[in-house]
Amino acid sequence: CMLAGDSIEADNHGTAVAGLAAAQGNNTIGVAGVAFNATILPVRAISEYEVAIQGSSALCDRLAEAVEYAAQEADVLNLSWNLPINCMALTQAIERTTSGDVTVGKGSKRAGGSPVVVASGNNASGWVKVTVPVTAGEHAYEWRYLRTDSLDPVVDGIEESVWIDDIQWPDGSTEGFESLSSFSGSDFSTDWVLNQCNSICDTNLLPEEPVWGINSSAAEFVRSGSRSAQLVVADSDCGNSYLHTLREGPSGDLTFWVWVSADTQDGADKFELLIDGQEVLSYGDLAAFGFVNDPVGYPANLSDASGSMEEGVIAVGGSTSGDLSGNSLSATSAEYRAPYSQFGPTLDVVAPSSDQHLAITTVDRTGSNGYDSGDYTNAFSGTSASAAMVSGIAAAVIASDTGNDISAADVKTVIRNAADQVGSLPYTADRNDYFGHGRVNMFNAVSMAMSGDYVNQPSAPASNCAAQSFDYTVASDLFLPRFEPQSIAGFCPAQGPLPEAEEACFVIKAANENVVAFCL
Repeated sequence: CMLAGDSIEADNHGTAVAGLAAAQGNNTIGVAGVAFNATILPVRAISEYEVAIQGSSALCDRLAEAVEYAAQEADVLNLSWNLPINCMALTQAIERTTSGDVTVGKGSKRAGGSPVVVASGNNASGWVKVTVPVTAGEHAYEWRYLRTDSLDPVVDGIEESVWIDDIQWPDGSTEGFESLSSFSGSDFSTDWVLNQCNSICDTNLLPEEPVWGINSSAAEFVRSGSRSAQLVVADSDCGNSYLHTLREGPSGDLTFWVWVSADTQDGADKFELLIDGQEVLSYGDLAAFGFVNDPVGYPANLSDASGSMEEGVIAVGGSTSGDLSGNSLSATSAEYRAPYSQFGPTLDVVAPSSDQHLAITTVDRTGSNGYDSGDYTNAFSGTSASAAMVSGIAAAVIASDTGNDISAADVKTVIRNAADQVGSLPYTADRNDYFGHGRVNMFNAVSMAMSGDYVNQPSAPASNCAAQSFDYTVASDLFLPRFEPQSIAGFCPAQGPLPEAEEACFVIKAANENVVAFCL
């Protein structure tokens, strides 16, 4: 189901998604999709022009119409997008699709409903690895968070925070904060100053002067071991918090992992690294990278971990293949959640997405019309890609069902129970909020569908594949493309990019970072 398809660029996303789900295989051409014998039903849900001249209720109606049309023809629906608003009409259409109760036209394609696979969204925060080349000599390293006032300092019960872990210095030595209970008496110092750029930030706010400390209580905010550096910022903390240290060593790379969790204001806060007083890497105005919105987006959040809501909606997040850089501080090479992948109690599973410099290869629009100049792209990413893969697995599960009557709810059950529990965080009742039930496993899912056992994973098959050796070289810093280093020149944390003058504009963001702005 594609959004906004009037322009050339708008068709790129749907083409790449379709290729991942079902590009034809065994033909010696290009790539093979997950369900490479499946048939694609492309649906252009809306056009930019139509949304521009209609209201949001009309947008909801059109999306609902597209979903119910697809439910009459398709065994699986893929929605690699999410919306900034909830649509009652769309919710009801998805309910009818997953239950098999579509009454318009020819009625539902599947009596037991068609599963609806939805991307969780790309606006979350998470661990991101930073690599910065450093010259030989003694240097002052400073991590700082610049804070302005905010109307909404809390994101899902967590105050605005930054965590740092697994620093590796250019000489190869490491700092994981494991031996520290505080920074007092350590090689690090921490301080706080009032934000002089913002007239609202004055002593009348009674700022708490937050400084960096040690986190040892929240395991999800620790990369390895049991501790990380942490800064927690409250609403009245209109200031700049610093973590400093002096280090001497040879030339080489400084690497560290950082997790920034900030609120949804229209530009103000900033996290950055300075070496010898010069900014070398920054999140810049956080609003420039998309608002941090950790929970699973709509309509993926119609899924429910307890199975009490949309039993045929499958919410899919993105996973990575682990630490590919050989970081000696990593407890394991286990996969982890892609830092942008939205998460929470409604997440069902994760599937591969972009990982550091690696992305997903799929089909592209031909020639210069697509993302790349050829017929394929190797730079597709986001939870769009993850959802497309799960849609392919869902199609394969339905095709493998011996009784040919598997319901949408049963497809979801199979995909959940077939998943591998990856990552270092514990699973409670076979799931956690960061990975759902784990990373999808197509072999397990298809085997369970063929056997009719939707609960128990099959025994692992014997492998006669020889071990492969891969070389991986870090070419530059590991931020995603949207995390480009920014200049500090003229930056004032109380200021930032001005909001759009047209208040009736809103954005639909495709799960590959592309956005389409609609002004109503």
